[in-house]
Amino acid sequence: MKSFFVHARAKVRLVAVALLLIFCTSVNPGYAQSPNVLERQANQGDAEAQYQLAGMYFFGQAVLQNDVIAARWYKEAAEQGHAEAQNTLGNMYYYGRGVVKDERKAVEWWQKAAEQGHPDAQRLLDALSAAPFAVAFGLSTPASAAVQLYECKPTEEFFTLPDHEDDDLGVYRMGVYYEYVREPKDESIAAKCYALAAEMGNRRAQFKIGLMYASGHGVPGDDRKAVEWYRKAAELGVAEAQNNLGLLYASGLGVSKDDRMALNWFQKAAEQGNPEAQKNLEAMYANEQARPQSDRPAVEKAGEQGNTDAQYSVGWWQNAAEQGDANAQTLLGLMYVEGRDVPQDYRKALEWLQKAADQGDADAQTLLGLMYVEGRGVVEDERKAAEWLRKAADQGYALAQARLGIMYEEGRGVAKDKREAVEWYQKAADQGHADAQYRLGLMYSEGSGIRQDDRKAVDWYTKAANQGLADAQAVLGVGYELGRGVLQDDRKAVEWFQKAADQGAAVAQYGLGVMYKDGRGVPQDDRKAMEWFQKAADQGLADAQALLGIGYSIGRGVLQDDRKAVEWFQKAASQGNIDAQVLLGSMYANGRGVPQDDRKAMEWFQKAAEQSDKDAKEVF
Repeated sequence: MKSFFVHARAKVRLVAVALLLIFCTSVNPGYAQSPNVLERQANQGDAEAQYQLAGMYFFGQAVLQNDVIAARWYKEAAEQGHAEAQNTLGNMYYYGRGVVKDERKAVEWWQKAAEQGHPDAQRLLDALSAAPFAVAFGLSTPASAAVQLYECKPTEEFFTLPDHEDDDLGVYRMGVYYEYVREPKDESIAAKCYALAAEMGNRRAQFKIGLMYASGHGVPGDDRKAVEWYRKAAELGVAEAQNNLGLLYASGLGVSKDDRMALNWFQKAAEQGNPEAQKNLEAMYANEQARPQSDRPAVEKAGEQGNTDAQYSVGWWQNAAEQGDANAQTLLGLMYVEGRDVPQDYRKALEWLQKAADQGDADAQTLLGLMYVEGRGVVEDERKAAEWLRKAADQGYALAQARLGIMYEEGRGVAKDKREAVEWYQKAADQGHADAQYRLGLMYSEGSGIRQDDRKAVDWYTKAANQGLADAQAVLGVGYELGRGVLQDDRKAVEWFQKAADQGAAVAQYGLGVMYKDGRGVPQDDRKAMEWFQKAADQGLADAQALLGIGYSIGRGVLQDDRKAVEWFQKAASQGNIDAQVLLGSMYANGRGVPQDDRKAMEWFQKAAEQSDKDAKEVF
């Protein structure tokens, strides 16, 4: 009899923990996109965006909490085969959150997630398949369940109330009986049993009654009471309670939001080997919610003592990665790539990224592809790079789609194919990827791989520019300056040049200098013009170097200085700038800023003439 209860209690614990923590996997402490961006992507059929948007509505992050909308988006993603969404949708049906409670539908969605290898769904189904839970959840026939019950030989007497009032274990067992074994089950009686056992100090009962208050099963939902009972169980060392208490602190449910307290409880549970706590702890470290910048020096200084945040982070990632968690493997690989909290080690990065990529993780496949492109930790291999990027791109991963577009445009690792490049840029651009939007604009502007269309080019430049991409802002400024694809507008040209120039875009700095020099869209100002030419020239832009040289040669916007003029003409001429070559030849011919030297003058005139410069040919 005792052996059966140990077995049954283990199964009950697994089911109870699984059903409480099922929503943990949906928590995303820091969403990479805004709700509006995610909703646009979700409406376009992006399953990951649908899943992320559902999580926002479920937890009320950046939007008003709404279970119905959450369930709708989880279902959209689940129907596209998104395993996390399938698992979570099963949970929604089990608890009746946002949908009509339906345990059979819950099982159906868990089954779909489990078939894709989702570990939580697989463990849950394994537990529910065992007697005495099979019949209630439709996973087994009554006959087979009866056989299992017969083999275990449980009896109702085993669960009867104890003879002694202080027998908290017996009361707890009664709760287990009414929640899981008795047909029909009665969660309200189970809750009363758990509450009584909890008051008697049974730590498992404290966890269970906290669970029931959190889920609203058997008792009215009450997050504050859930916190109260989780805390009691957590302080007695129940790992699941510690993890769940951490979740409530992280989300601010039933208690003031406190990332430090969440971190504390996740750490306690993780130290006991709780895998969900390890994942939650690592999610917090990955998003740096609980690690202020001011702590960094202290963390590094304490490294030899074996108790730093960094060591916690790496340790938990390592544990989760070794258990086969693809997200952990990817993030651990990224830590080794960047040398974040660990010594930079491309070999180890490659090892972990390969494991995650082999499981189909799109982030890992993309990172692996980029490592092959750059030859980091591996021999540079553009063919393999393209293969991995293709795997991630086929999953709808925008970064991989954009990079694969570049590979096709430049013929790197694949046959050069401008049309194929356009297709991949389009896919990534439709998801809001700024660089892909910019590159798609260039393809339209040049008529490369697609029919030339300046207006469409400007449309895509504008999308990318509005996301802050400096290259797109600069080329959009040129469009307004020249009236290409838009009505000519000097003021708008200056506006876009200014945005890009402030980000350090040399072309925009040069363009802004020209606008100030000519007084177009801004009051004419030679001094400001020269300031912007200087910034662009310092970045090596030949046109800016040539104009800066002219400014110094005639003293426009700066003090006249022939030596500096020669210096800048030399830099630009060495890059093949024809104007600078002619002007540098003139400086040598006239002995300005350099000793007079007809031979050198003719050399520079000849270089310009070879590039078909009319003035240079006449001089030559």
